[in-house]
Amino acid sequence: MSNNWINPLIGICNTSVLVASGYVIWTCAAKKDKNTSIRSAESPKRPPPKKSIIPTGPSPVKEKNSSSSDEKNTDSAKEKNKKSKENEEGKKEKEKKKSKILGVKEQTDTGSKSKEEDKKEKKKESSKSRKSRKSLKKLLEKSKKSKTVEKKKEKSESDENPEDNEKPPEPGSDPRKIWAFKAAKMKCQAICKLHQDKIKGYMPPNCTYTAYDANPDLSRYTDVRCIEETRVILKNHERDFIHASWMRMPGKDDMSYITTQGPLPETLVDFWHMIYQEKISYVLMLCTLFEGGVEKCTLYYPEKLAEVVRFGRYEITLTECKEEAIANTTWNALTVVDTADPSSEPLYMNHVQVPWWPDQLAPEDARPMIELYKWVKSVNPKGIPICVHCSAGVGRTATFVGIDYATRRIMENPNIEMVDIVREMRAMRFQAVQSHMQFLFLYVALMQYFIDEGVVEMTGRIEAFMTQYKKHAQRKLAKRAVQNQQGEKAAADEKEKEKEKA
Repeated sequence: MSNNWINPLIGICNTSVLVASGYVIWTCAAKKDKNTSIRSAESPKRPPPKKSIIPTGPSPVKEKNSSSSDEKNTDSAKEKNKKSKENEEGKKEKEKKKSKILGVKEQTDTGSKSKEEDKKEKKKESSKSRKSRKSLKKLLEKSKKSKTVEKKKEKSESDENPEDNEKPPEPGSDPRKIWAFKAAKMKCQAICKLHQDKIKGYMPPNCTYTAYDANPDLSRYTDVRCIEETRVILKNHERDFIHASWMRMPGKDDMSYITTQGPLPETLVDFWHMIYQEKISYVLMLCTLFEGGVEKCTLYYPEKLAEVVRFGRYEITLTECKEEAIANTTWNALTVVDTADPSSEPLYMNHVQVPWWPDQLAPEDARPMIELYKWVKSVNPKGIPICVHCSAGVGRTATFVGIDYATRRIMENPNIEMVDIVREMRAMRFQAVQSHMQFLFLYVALMQYFIDEGVVEMTGRIEAFMTQYKKHAQRKLAKRAVQNQQGEKAAADEKEKEKEKA
């Protein structure tokens, strides 16, 4: 065999080794390409690392060829991967741009909408806040006003009813002092309400009105009745009824008053028959003939000195105009003669008129009335009744009489309530102490009487009560003065119209 002969088995082995090594290299390259593509997809920015291919066979030429082919294959795969990556990146960039553009549009749209909505919400919130602020301000102002009003009320109440730490009268003290201390704790409004609730509509039980019902034309007011059990009965006269009642005082001296209405034209003879029959020494007239253009009483007495007026069988003469009994009053001496009985003696009596006590109300100062009360009590003969009248004979009249009646009852029981006192008086004279102002004035008049007598001091709560009443009365009297002026003007206009018609 020649030296150039080559064993065919060796060649086959070599070729098989080469083929196997190429297959291995190709599979490895493919795996690497797959890995690099996956890595490039996950992280495109990072390039795959280059790895050197190690030849496995003994023939260097075939190794070079195989490596070049592998490099070509890898390069083509890389280029494809790059192109696909570039395409994907381009698509992504386009999508990003579109999304950015759309996002900007949406943001602008939503931003504009949100801005408008924010503005509207801010306006609503601002309007709400303004309204809430205004409401808060109003509430604060109301609270401030209420606080100031409350403070003023507290101040006025403290002024009217000061907390002066006055000690109540000791047990066994004068009953008038005990009563005054207790009564001064009440306020004017509370006393007026007491009259409204417990006295105004009160009618004494078991009373009859037989003669009153039988003579409706002889009553000035249809709602003011005359109680049968206490009425003054006229004797030796054409009729026995007159709208007048006896009011007898508690005690042993049998002191009594005749309380009557202001005479009507139909009752002038009846009135003077009663005066002459009961031998009256003093008649107190607590009203004027006209008030606010309305007649309150018919003229039943002579007005000029030596003037003579005649009513039925009686002649009345004004014999003397005396000095004022108290300030702003008229005091005249009258003589009454019964012309039907020549043998009868004339009656010498006194007529005192008080023109400053308005109907349904009361004076702002009780001192003049207490002076008049004490004066009449001192000059009137004992055992002879005092005749008192106003317009209806129940309001001002019974309030004046109430000074005497209540004083006597307080001396008996200092804890007696004024409601009970007035109800006792109403059992004698229908609707006695008619209005709440008269009821309040009765408290004030009694306190003033007890002060004048030196039993009660004008200090502390009593002084506060008196000043409180004075303010209350001044307001009422001011309103009444305006009403009277209007009534007088209306009455004057009616008279002028009647003259024009005549």
